[in-house]
Amino acid sequence: MLDEIVNTLKTHENALKSRGVLHASVFGSTARGTRTESSDIDIVIDLDTARPMNVFDYAAIKDEIKAIVGESADVVTREGLKKPLRERVEKEAVDAF
Repeated sequence: MLDEIVNTLKTHENALKSRGVLHASVFGSTARGTRTESSDIDIVIDLDTARPMNVFDYAAIKDEIKAIVGESADVVTREGLKKPLRERVEKEAVDAF
């Protein structure tokens, strides 16, 4: 499942980058290999801070990623994570691009 999600994100890399996504990684139970049927797909993204973006742009990015990998995707920005969680996410994250 992890490889499938990573490959799907890679396939859509150009489209996501055109929206201002610099990097996308999978973390959480999917990255750890402990995902169950009820698990969501946790994705952390880095956005281009030099590009003007509003809440609607961010919502559109999240919607696009959900359309790509599935509605159960939970998309967060790395900068939006508090330090302890960010450190854990960075340790287990599997980069797509």
